[in-house]
Amino acid sequence: GIASGGQLVSSFVFGLMRDQFGTRRIVLLSLSAVLAGSTGCAFCNSNSVWQLSISLLLLELGSGVQICMLPIAELFDQPAVILALLTGSFNISAIVFLFLFSIFKDRRGAFGAYGITTLLLAIVGYMILPLGQ
Repeated sequence: GIASGGQLVSSFVFGLMRDQFGTRRIVLLSLSAVLAGSTGCAFCNSNSVWQLSISLLLLELGSGVQICMLPIAELFDQPAVILALLTGSFNISAIVFLFLFSIFKDRRGAFGAYGITTLLLAIVGYMILPLGQ
């Protein structure tokens, strides 16, 4: 419930913010929310509904990255192929988390590894994404 609402809102808000502040800044903001949410899920009290809810909301704010990345497809010779690859990669990203959970067998390891992966994506995004729109 709360996470789905976060996804809907973030896609709209981050899309508007991307037009104003540029791709790189908004992607980094969105990935920062994912990193904070992943860290929260890893270390929150397992009996605290509020801590878990806030962490999941922050994770879902990361879906704003997808809306920011779609216009980048226009920079390539075959934008339809790039667009298909981008949307496909976002759709299979849930499988990456399941894979991590099967390796670590606990939430701290899985969410920690997911957070590290997100941090690496943020570093690469900072280096290669355009600062403007």
